[in-house]
Amino acid sequence: MTRVDDVINTAGHRISTGRLEEVVNDHEAVVESAVVGYNEPLRGECPLAFVTLKGKGIEGMDEATIARMKTEINNKVREDVGAFCRMIGVIFIERLPKTRSGKILRGTIRSICNKMQYKMPATIDDATSLDLVKEKTEEWYATIPEESVVKEGQNLMDLKIDPSSQKNIKMANEE
Repeated sequence: MTRVDDVINTAGHRISTGRLEEVVNDHEAVVESAVVGYNEPLRGECPLAFVTLKGKGIEGMDEATIARMKTEINNKVREDVGAFCRMIGVIFIERLPKTRSGKILRGTIRSICNKMQYKMPATIDDATSLDLVKEKTEEWYATIPEESVVKEGQNLMDLKIDPSSQKNIKMANEE
């Protein structure tokens, strides 16, 4: 089931995050996921997946297995949807923040990973799950280039694109 209310614009393409979640959820080890747009200076909103795995999750897995699973998920998205919407990251998380009725708080997750202010939703089921999202996002920031990390309160319109990288985008689009 695809949601039509959440579309991100990455590298000049409009992508439904619901479609990306369908592909991620097709992986045999995945229980559920939430894909949100992460504001990246070069590509715009990039898909960032928060993924809950079956069983004990990543507990007891070695780093090589975790990296392999992230690669498998990203490759599945590239194959099923297209290389242009590759994930900027896959974050394994024990539980996703949800309302008491079971809806995933994607807007709040997006605000957290883009360092934007958000209000604690009144209908949240487990408030500690937001702390878990913050913790996992901070860990993920350490794995990406510093220039790709969003600054506090920065939005997509504030991002400056380096003219040399814009030239490369133009050349790639002309091919």
